[in-house]
Amino acid sequence: YGTLQELKVLERYALPLGPRDVAWFFFEGNDLDDDQNFEDAMAYEHGVPAPPDVPQSWRDRWRHFLSRSFTANVFMQLRQEADRFVPNRIDSVGWFRDKDGHQQQLLFFDFYATREFGDYERDRFNTTKEAFRRGSEIARQHGIRMVLFYVPIKFRVYGNLCTFPKGSPCTQWRPWDLESRFTAFCRDAAIECVSLTDPMRRAAAAGEVLYAPEDSHWSAAGHAFVAKILARVFASNTTFRQ
Repeated sequence: YGTLQELKVLERYALPLGPRDVAWFFFEGNDLDDDQNFEDAMAYEHGVPAPPDVPQSWRDRWRHFLSRSFTANVFMQLRQEADRFVPNRIDSVGWFRDKDGHQQQLLFFDFYATREFGDYERDRFNTTKEAFRRGSEIARQHGIRMVLFYVPIKFRVYGNLCTFPKGSPCTQWRPWDLESRFTAFCRDAAIECVSLTDPMRRAAAAGEVLYAPEDSHWSAAGHAFVAKILARVFASNTTFRQ
């Protein structure tokens, strides 16, 4: 879900439960795109007018073309099947030493780590901000404490802690500045927010593996780690400070 669907969940399903607290997560990797997909689905299924399209960058258009390409998808399926016999080399991989001294192989998604904040992203972020403003107003009207949580991509947390093979493109990756834009918005809109980047970085520096090594999602340890942060946040009576 992106923020638009999550706003619907808040309105339709959360409010009847009478919550005291609401934790609303924003993942910098693809939540902006999930909002676009939701608007497109609503336009297709229910005839809801879709907002005017904002041109995407050529990189985004190319990725979307590949995701729909029959030839590209057949090739990827064959590549996956052939991996058992001729392992595929992945250039976006790094080696991380965990707290037990073991070398963990971490895979990273280049699109997440190399994305730029262009016109398309700016337009999508404006939609996201409006959803958060609406959700914040609903929370205030119902006496709910709502906290936004910024979820960083894996490379933002582990990129500086990994050793990369010679020639790896990962050494040139620089995550975009969406986090600073997010925190500035929350400050201006007087919405309580917590960035998970710094606490997750500190845990990673101590050898914790908080993301699935081969995936962009949290591991079980990552979920448990963030759950403890949530417990501390909502146990406090004032705006939480890291």
